[in-house]
Amino acid sequence: MEVLSFHLFRKKAGLVLLVVLAIVASACDYGSTATQLTVVIAEEDGFFSDGDEPYVMIVQWRATPGVAGSTEVSLLDEVGEPLSPGAYDGAVLPIPAANGEVTFADVVPVGLQQLQAGLVPEVMGAVVVAMEEDASAKSVTNQVFVDLAAAVQAEVAARIEPMTFSNTANQAAVSAAIATTTADVLTSVQPAFDAAYDTWLSSFGDPDDLVGIGHAVYVASAGSFSDVMNAALLAGLPENAISGAWTTTLDPIPGQLSFGNGLATYTVDIVGVPTL
Repeated sequence: MEVLSFHLFRKKAGLVLLVVLAIVASACDYGSTATQLTVVIAEEDGFFSDGDEPYVMIVQWRATPGVAGSTEVSLLDEVGEPLSPGAYDGAVLPIPAANGEVTFADVVPVGLQQLQAGLVPEVMGAVVVAMEEDASAKSVTNQVFVDLAAAVQAEVAARIEPMTFSNTANQAAVSAAIATTTADVLTSVQPAFDAAYDTWLSSFGDPDDLVGIGHAVYVASAGSFSDVMNAALLAGLPENAISGAWTTTLDPIPGQLSFGNGLATYTVDIVGVPTL
């Protein structure tokens, strides 16, 4: 039987979507698609304003703990046109596939038997950044995300690749280590973005605004190991978590990330779809 387990959580200081993918099967692809952005509260909604110009950028990453050189990071697309030239409260804006579709190919789930043989599960993620366009040149803003991707590459490689386990058969210890290290990676993203943003946009009078940063993280676990991995991730999260479950069906599971900077509030709908 093929069994999938999907868990959705929210971090207190910044939204984080944490997922444990559990499949008793061979290698598969996993897709996570940001389908639409909703402008809950527009930033530019005054009498002399012409609405928000939102856009979404995604940096995807993957690495296997303990495997040198396994880190792969890519910027999903370059900064292009905003999702709308003028969006107000309640606007629902489709996200183009080029900006929203993340695919992790050839994911091999790891269960207890594989753990006992010394294998550990791959960790995958997506950094989802919601922005509101103002006067920044696209070439300049794009460089911010190129720099962010480089920072994510460095953090993932430095934190996940060197991980070691004294006993990989100890599911609880492996799960706790992966959860803790993944949390460290996510925590590093906001300062990395701030550094890139300050470097490239500080000289501009009206730079594009960061509305918020969210995360999707996937751990390729299988069987009973998934339950232990889920518990470790839950234990490592602060309050204000949301969760969902994907058990015996392959139906798509929706999730939603929320972003806010004190002026604008957006949500981004995400649908996870496995391809076996």
